[in-house]
Amino acid sequence: MATKDKGEKILDGMLLDDYNNSPLLKQYFMAFFTEMDYLFEQTEEVYVGRFLETAIGAQLDVLGKILQQPRSVVLPRIFFGFQGATGLIGGMADVATPSIGGEFLNADNSGYTTTPLDDTKYRRVLKVIAEVSNKQSCNISLVYKCLYILLNRVPATILLSQSGRSVTLDLDINETTNEEAILISYMSKYFIPNGISFFINRV
Repeated sequence: MATKDKGEKILDGMLLDDYNNSPLLKQYFMAFFTEMDYLFEQTEEVYVGRFLETAIGAQLDVLGKILQQPRSVVLPRIFFGFQGATGLIGGMADVATPSIGGEFLNADNSGYTTTPLDDTKYRRVLKVIAEVSNKQSCNISLVYKCLYILLNRVPATILLSQSGRSVTLDLDINETTNEEAILISYMSKYFIPNGISFFINRV
């Protein structure tokens, strides 16, 4: 957050001790320094808005254009499946865990939905793209780092395993949500090499 009283602090530093305790004189000066406060605040917001960690709203959209990643993404949907199925498959939800269930597939479901990401998720997506773009190759350590960035935590169960041309990610179903699994699946194109199939199991 930008500093809102920088001009006033400059004024306090400039006033001689004899005048510093004069409320009328300070009030007169603040008629001008209030405008400086606003200018300093706006200048600082423009500056910090250039950084991925502090950008918000439209500022984040500009960084997204630089990284060629729009805020609205086409995400796969999780459909109801059975134990042992692979891919983005959800089980049957219950009262205790209503968010883990998948949708029933019917003719009206396209399998994908366009979702505009909020600032928090969008920032994580852009951080992963920036992280991967700065590397010559993607190894297992980088994949785990990308997963940590996307989830913003390390679940108790998170295991990557490869068999031939397929990679499987095991996640704890009680620690991760359908939305997180969907976002990981979408972002996997950045940290899973082309030609490798990627599956997510929530166990």
